Amino acid sequence: MGENLKIACGVFGAINFERQPIFPYMYWGLRAQNHRGHQSHGFLTYADGKFYVHRSLDLVPKIKTSAIQEWFGRLPGHIGIGNVRYTTSGKTDDKSLIKGTQPVTASKNGLKVAISFNGNVVNTFQLKREISREFPNFSYECDADLICHKLIIELAKSKDLAAAVKKCMQEIEGAFSVSGVTGEGEFFAFKDPHGIRPLCAGHSNDGKTYAFSSETV
Repeated sequence: MGENLKIACGVFGAINFERQPIFPYMYWGLRAQNHRGHQSHGFLTYADGKFYVHRSLDLVPKIKTSAIQEWFGRLPGHIGIGNVRYTTSGKTDDKSLIKGTQPVTASKNGLKVAISFNGNVVNTFQLKREISREFPNFSYECDADLICHKLIIELAKSKDLAAAVKKCMQEIEGAFSVSGVTGEGEFFAFKDPHGIRPLCAGHSNDGKTYAFSSETV
């Protein structure tokens, strides 16, 4: 039973088309998925070409109303991605867990990308060998690092996000769902071609905010 629960994890990503703060959606979208990942959580927002990140162990905490403005300051922006995580492999001491906390980022040739990931990658050895040719000192704590670096390599080659995502979907073997944002402020989400991992899409009642999530929230 416990091992079955550990394959869950949860991803969330959202964008507000009127450039209003996305953090409230991020917070409630992840907090509603706390049951999917008790070991760590993380938020990443995008504003003016920069990523703003908060990562921590344990559940997404309850935030008091009096503290919400502080969080707006720490995580500004109208685009955000987040993750709640259970480890499916590797060490589970606090040091290892914090290293594997998502979202993760990668950069190459002036480009950068961040993703939140749920799933398991099968062809890890092949991907690590390919990535190591571009990043000689590459090491990874979780499968999210593999996908993120594979994506930035393809993005650096094609300069086209859709083409890079398509290449990843074709060449990464396994079951996964991903939400992400580029350093140019392009928001995206995708899942494995077989649709094994869940990824729901929805929008706010006013149609100004769109989101992707591992569950309906």
